[in-house]
Amino acid sequence: MRKRILAVLMAVLCVFMLAGCAKKTLEKKIKKDDLKKLNDEAYAQYVQTNPLIRDIKVEIEKNNLYYKCYLARELTSNELMDMQIGSSDLIDFIFQLKDGIEKETGIRPEKIGYYYYDVNDELIHQVEA
Repeated sequence: MRKRILAVLMAVLCVFMLAGCAKKTLEKKIKKDDLKKLNDEAYAQYVQTNPLIRDIKVEIEKNNLYYKCYLARELTSNELMDMQIGSSDLIDFIFQLKDGIEKETGIRPEKIGYYYYDVNDELIHQVEA
């Protein structure tokens, strides 16, 4: 009888320990107010300085960070090509951003993505790393 009680107690303790060791994610770490601040900062950085972008939304899902950029007008084919050519620079920036987030929060994002939507809110370009 005593061995059964100890076995049950050990099983319960293991469950609690495993639950406490659950992987930390950005979604759990970043509070609602912090996310609003992040959105406000992104708006100031991108929308207020770039007339091509009419809005930006920053979203966090589990351990992924998404920047959704909504364009103010249709892009010309040359502008779209420039955006695609600049993707490698953006990937380098994403890795720097991952390093900075990890240093600040102790959590490294699994994926950071920039998604560009046209005036009809249709996805036209994305860069992820």
